[in-house]
Amino acid sequence: MITVEESFAVACNQQFDDEPLSIDLDTRDHQIRVNAALVESSHTVLTHFGRSVGSCWGDFYCTNNRIRGRLYATSNAILFYTNLLGFERRLCLLLKEVEDIRLFKTTSISIRTVDNETYIFKSFNNREQVLHLIKALQSLEQKQLRREHHSEPPLRSTLNHPEPPEEALQPSNTKTAPRIPSASVLRQTISSTLPASFGSPPPPICHSNRRRSVSDSIVRIPGINPLHSTEQDTPLPIGSIECQKNKSNAETWEAAKAHPGLQEKGIEAVEVSCSLEQFYEFFLADNAEHSLDRYQRDHVKDKDVQCAGWDADCDGAWSRTITFSHPVKTTLGVGPSAAKTSRKQRIRRFPKLGIVLENWTNVGGVPAADSFFVQDRWIIESLDSERVRLSTWYKIQFTKRTVLKTFIQKSIHKETKQWLSGYVKMLKNVFQENEPTRTIPAAMAYTSISVFESAAINVLKDIKYSFRVLMLVAVFIVGFGLVAVIVQLASMHRIVLELQAQLNLLILEQ
Repeated sequence: MITVEESFAVACNQQFDDEPLSIDLDTRDHQIRVNAALVESSHTVLTHFGRSVGSCWGDFYCTNNRIRGRLYATSNAILFYTNLLGFERRLCLLLKEVEDIRLFKTTSISIRTVDNETYIFKSFNNREQVLHLIKALQSLEQKQLRREHHSEPPLRSTLNHPEPPEEALQPSNTKTAPRIPSASVLRQTISSTLPASFGSPPPPICHSNRRRSVSDSIVRIPGINPLHSTEQDTPLPIGSIECQKNKSNAETWEAAKAHPGLQEKGIEAVEVSCSLEQFYEFFLADNAEHSLDRYQRDHVKDKDVQCAGWDADCDGAWSRTITFSHPVKTTLGVGPSAAKTSRKQRIRRFPKLGIVLENWTNVGGVPAADSFFVQDRWIIESLDSERVRLSTWYKIQFTKRTVLKTFIQKSIHKETKQWLSGYVKMLKNVFQENEPTRTIPAAMAYTSISVFESAAINVLKDIKYSFRVLMLVAVFIVGFGLVAVIVQLASMHRIVLELQAQLNLLILEQ
């Protein structure tokens, strides 16, 4: 088990080429596992900002001045880099020049420098986590600056030995090495600065002259428990980069394919005559020729179609959100005119092996819309350089009870089969020069969304049909009741007339 102080000490020992710390082999193996995911992004910071910015402990997706990019939190600076559409922008804020860092409004972080310049960063996945990390690094930077200001001699310590006595800190006649923070000092500062619930920033794998490493996701904080904890580390998810680095690419792909939980089969082993890379570029990539937003707009005739670009997640996957409004025909003239649909997509690519596409769809503006959502999953597997195979599964997830459950299940299952059949016909036109009998792409994501729209529309139709039947029954009951009342009144009227006639006869006899 590696604590926060051990993790930070190992990082500093590697970065500053200090004397080796007393840690066991398991600790080093764990550090290697954690740091395996940091190599790719480390190269980005090294290329664009150089070595002077210090070690990087996390990077985050965000926006600055409405420009999307990534924010890197290093030991000496706060960095922002973007190269959107070929327009490169770099921003470097040194921690020693940062005067104030705070949360701003509901989604942003405000950073003010000593020159009274304010920078706003927004659209974080977890801005509180970002704020804690930056403030912790700023506190460490300030303490180091104070030590350098007072010209204190370097301290020596290890994890397994007490700090040296006061006499050992006096300057000697020998030539002093460059100032290096000791493990004990760092242990004290990090334990007093970082909250116990925040965990430890992962130390990078560095050589003696290398002083920087960054994560390749929103943040790289492994399941390291607080100080002196006896709990076990949280297992890494299958899709995480750390887990993938411990396995071969083929093993990770097999584990991803074997993901259970979805019961209904949509498509089973349908082949497409194209390579895996062509498949992605043609159907799934941003601005693809046969993209989802184009299909929804041109073929399904949906309105207000919005398809965001793919954004990197914390475990190496990519995600995006698609929203649109599907017109709903109302026969009775009542009810919503459109069904608002939101779909979350998450994709993981395994080079030369396959693609995993997961989807979560929520339909709004229809009866019982808040009681269910639909989860579906696509496995696109590369067979060779010219063929891929697609298999899909889906499941209707109910979040609460509803009397329309039977209607919802029936409609979604029915519309799923119908929509897949229609989409295959469209794909035959796309791949008409290839094998027309067995072609379907991963853009089957189109299917599911429109399937769920149609399912919602069918639910409305079933409800309208039931309403009509109830109305007919009610009219029949009311009509029958009116006839019975009229018959009863006529009978009573006849009886009254007979009684009146008998009464007149009695009067005449008297």
